[in-house]
Amino acid sequence: MMTLTTRENSLLFNTDVLGYIQAQNTERNTQAKAEGWTFWTLMAESLADEVTNVYELELMFAQGAYSDVYKEWCGCRPHDNYSRMTLAELEGEIAWMSSSIEESIMDEEIIEEEKIQTEIDILEEWEVYEAKAEEAGY
Repeated sequence: MMTLTTRENSLLFNTDVLGYIQAQNTERNTQAKAEGWTFWTLMAESLADEVTNVYELELMFAQGAYSDVYKEWCGCRPHDNYSRMTLAELEGEIAWMSSSIEESIMDEEIIEEEKIQTEIDILEEWEVYEAKAEEAGY
């Protein structure tokens, strides 16, 4: 049996899935309007018919996010049985992989900047030799 956090237990015992979805959608709408978003999506209220509690709803979303982030991180969908992971475990793994992806992107940007600088340095060096050749009458 898996051990759940206090938050997970709270979600597990919350069976008002429709109310939860509506509250989340209201919060998203309020944020979007306050921040001037031009596009956003909301949770479908019909999802309330597919699960028995809020934990199952959040777990379903976390499993989908885990699969997507894992694919971004590794280049393929996960083959391990992540359906056995708790919501908190999935969220932790998603956060870790997301951080790793961000670091990798930053590393790639640094490498690209260094490559561009090297090309500039080589070009400048070539220009120096060209100027010397012109001075010598070549």
